[in-house]
Amino acid sequence: MYGTIIIDDRPTLIYCRESRDENSENYERIETQRDILTAFCKKRGLVNVVDIVMDDDTTGTNFRRFDAILERVRRREIQVLVFKDASRLGRNLKESLIFTDTIENYGAEIIFESEEYNEDFFPLKAWFNEQRAKEDSLKIRRVLKHKMETGTLLVKPFYGYRRSENGNMVPDEETAGIVRWIFDEVQKGRGSYEIATELNAKGIPTPSQAAGYSNCMSSWVSQHIRRIVTNPVYMGTMIHNRTTKKSYKNKKTVIHPEPEWIVLEHHHEPLVSQEEFEEVQETRKKFKRTKYNAVNRPFSGLLQCGRCGRPLVLRLRKNRPDAYICGKNHNEGAIKDEIRLNYGCNAHHVRESFLYSVTKRYLEQLLRTSDVDVQDIIRQVPQMNQVYHHSEELQKKLEQVKSTISKMYDDKLAGIISESLFVYKYSEYSAIEKSLTSQLAELESARKPTQKKRLTDLQLEDIINGLNEKTITKEQLRLVFDQIIVYEAGEIQQEDQDRLGLTQENYQLIKLKGGIVFLENATPSIGIMAP
Repeated sequence: MYGTIIIDDRPTLIYCRESRDENSENYERIETQRDILTAFCKKRGLVNVVDIVMDDDTTGTNFRRFDAILERVRRREIQVLVFKDASRLGRNLKESLIFTDTIENYGAEIIFESEEYNEDFFPLKAWFNEQRAKEDSLKIRRVLKHKMETGTLLVKPFYGYRRSENGNMVPDEETAGIVRWIFDEVQKGRGSYEIATELNAKGIPTPSQAAGYSNCMSSWVSQHIRRIVTNPVYMGTMIHNRTTKKSYKNKKTVIHPEPEWIVLEHHHEPLVSQEEFEEVQETRKKFKRTKYNAVNRPFSGLLQCGRCGRPLVLRLRKNRPDAYICGKNHNEGAIKDEIRLNYGCNAHHVRESFLYSVTKRYLEQLLRTSDVDVQDIIRQVPQMNQVYHHSEELQKKLEQVKSTISKMYDDKLAGIISESLFVYKYSEYSAIEKSLTSQLAELESARKPTQKKRLTDLQLEDIINGLNEKTITKEQLRLVFDQIIVYEAGEIQQEDQDRLGLTQENYQLIKLKGGIVFLENATPSIGIMAP
């Protein structure tokens, strides 16, 4: 077919893509596509195939899938890209042209197995492929809407259910009882956190664990409980069309008003009656939830558990001082190896009032030492403000250049500018874009070491006064500290001493009694002991 085979040892990448949305259930196996392209490369003399990329069940309208490949092309690691046809490259006209132009600018070549790649006719093919994607999207939406209205199960079964042999959603013996128990407990007046804690103590798998997800949550949280008891699916009602994507190219979620929902009552066997479901909603309304958003919580997000590394969360209890505890302990409770390894954690309980006191004491000590030249830091503030201002200006220019390049593509497609003018202007603006990107990277690199010495535009005395008067803000504390780590006695390890830069004396004290380690932006950390 190809006559004499000429050996071509340029580094070659084979790209395979298959989208379930395009061919429904009658799709070509992506492995078949791979085998076809591998054989094609051998016949074509492309002997140096360095990689085979297989994007299975991937839409052709999303070009972020090529980010890693383009980076390899820029580094000259890939010089030939082989596709089955133009539609496998993509179904987005604008992005397809940007991609092919980028490949050509770096001297790489695009080859199609089932058709010839012609840069003059490729825009027309790309336009037809985009129209095909648009038509397929409209067809799929119509089919999905019909299936929704006829009651076909389109989603994975909810927690408490499983899919039967005929495709219907039926109660799952292992988890349906858990759902009913949750509804009963809420009806008795128990809170979501209390119920989640008991489920964790009993070692009950979470919904994502029960579904077999790889990235699953290891413990129940309040949100799990709220989602279950507010979902009408548990009284036999299935609701579709609450949200959709804006279009086949724009994946932004659109929330539909309630009149547009597709509500199917008696869709499947309920786990609770409608009366029970409504009673639970009324019970939940009776609980008054106090909002604490207006209260200043400057330590929120800074505190970390020394044992498990989870953030400390604020726990508010009536008639008790506000305090922070380990997030893992909050969700799972105390350590219980009999349930599973790494289950639970120590509380690491630390009062908010103590944090104000100990942080103030730490900064007072910092002010008295010579480790930090406060005046030097204050002198850096105008310089840093200038750097940030310059960075913002460069970022705005870069966005304008990107916008101009995008408009040029539109003008080229509309026939407003010629091909030769487009190539000339594209080269010019690409150089500007590269220069601006390089300048931004240099600024970012230059200011990183300085950021390790940033404190605040106020003097340390003002920060200390803010702590004393409890008017300090989160932003001010984050200018001083990267992290505040809380250890209980016996938790700190030798590697922690090296990582945190603790003196041997402070390390031994924390190991013996527990304590707080401040990781600040200017000097090595020291331990401040909790009484």
